[in-house]
Amino acid sequence: MLLQECGVSKRGAACLAVWALIAGAAGAESFAVIDGAGHILLGHAHPPADAVTGVDDLRSLWRGRAVGFDGPDPSGEPASWVEVSRAPFRLQLESPVVEIGKLRTDWVFEVLEGARAEAEASLGQVFTGPLVVMLYTEPTYARFHDERFGFPTGGFFDGRLHVAVPPGNLDLLRSRLRHEFSHALYRERTGADVPFWLNEGRALRAQRGGGALANLDPEERASLRERSLDGRWIPLSRLQGGFVGFDSSRAATAYLESALAAEWFEAKTAPSQRALFLRRIAEGVSPNLALKDSTGLSMTALD
Repeated sequence: MLLQECGVSKRGAACLAVWALIAGAAGAESFAVIDGAGHILLGHAHPPADAVTGVDDLRSLWRGRAVGFDGPDPSGEPASWVEVSRAPFRLQLESPVVEIGKLRTDWVFEVLEGARAEAEASLGQVFTGPLVVMLYTEPTYARFHDERFGFPTGGFFDGRLHVAVPPGNLDLLRSRLRHEFSHALYRERTGADVPFWLNEGRALRAQRGGGALANLDPEERASLRERSLDGRWIPLSRLQGGFVGFDSSRAATAYLESALAAEWFEAKTAPSQRALFLRRIAEGVSPNLALKDSTGLSMTALD
């Protein structure tokens, strides 16, 4: 699931300033959001006027991925939705997304196919589908889904991909689609979201474009190294089922660790090993045993 992202560069600072007001009103001292490229921005709720800046931390407002949707189903409004299919994807687009946003469906399919190829290569698995992808205008998305999570989001996966289309920002839309598709493939092949450090770490890498481009940058590595040296490293065994209940500092560490662990998993294992790991997860074995079976390492050794 993606929290509502800040735009990169100058727009990121503006977004952080808005979140600072929200966090301060909620009594929080700090908060974190994630930008469209998958990088982490940390803000302080009560900074000096010129001190709201982006650094390498991750989103702190995550409260868990929801499964199932009990609210109104916008796909049931045929007058306001357009459907276009290209196997294994079925796009359902709110009409204004096409009319006002000038969004080309062939571009969306190209992004999804690219996300599929990247995810399959990374995880050593083949996505079969079918997959419904629902694209909303931001106001409609907020109306249907913000109350569901309790905070603004940019997209989520619950068996279907739900993504808000940011006006005039195809780069951000591409990032959202890549991120959520990674979750879709993971769920299809394992029937689960665990271990969360791999599932979410993989999605962050997909959001950044995959491959070497998705690796943690030097500042992010330095931040994680500092957290490890001063005792803030969280054993990966504690990150199996999610990050619910973590404060902003622990959540930042958890997401950085997940991104790094997913980076290691992709760089140091063969596709066959990654496929075996996911098959073992699908069979219901523990992540520790799945890791042992596929790589010969224990979770402690991976830490």
